[in-house]
Amino acid sequence: MKIGWGWRIVILYIGFVGGMSYLAYRCTAERIDLVTDNYYEKDLQYDVRYEKEVNAKSPEKNLKVTQDGNLLEISFPSGSPTGTLHFYKPNDASLDFNVDIDSDHGSQVINTSQFARGWWTLKADWTADDTGYYTEHRFRLQ
Repeated sequence: MKIGWGWRIVILYIGFVGGMSYLAYRCTAERIDLVTDNYYEKDLQYDVRYEKEVNAKSPEKNLKVTQDGNLLEISFPSGSPTGTLHFYKPNDASLDFNVDIDSDHGSQVINTSQFARGWWTLKADWTADDTGYYTEHRFRLQ
């Protein structure tokens, strides 16, 4: 049995419409997480953050992050720092959380055994000796 050219066009059209419908469904079902919810306000404060980043780039003021198994040790350069550590999971915003800096000895240890596996970004924003600092450190948990 031979299919005529009219039926071939109909089959091609139905296949195209079905494929496009499937792609539209997949696109609307995809979850998209923004880096931050209030990015306009954060963009207005970019100059302040940039100054903090410049302060943290000097070698004597650089934050040191070391990973040993399930422990993440964060060593602050000097003084008694105050601020926050923001743990950012790029592929799932529901796992993001903040930890207040509690460093009496110049370092803080975070147990990562309850963290989800994969890539994380530590965003440290702290103040020591009346100077603000900001740095980011990327690490992977396996």
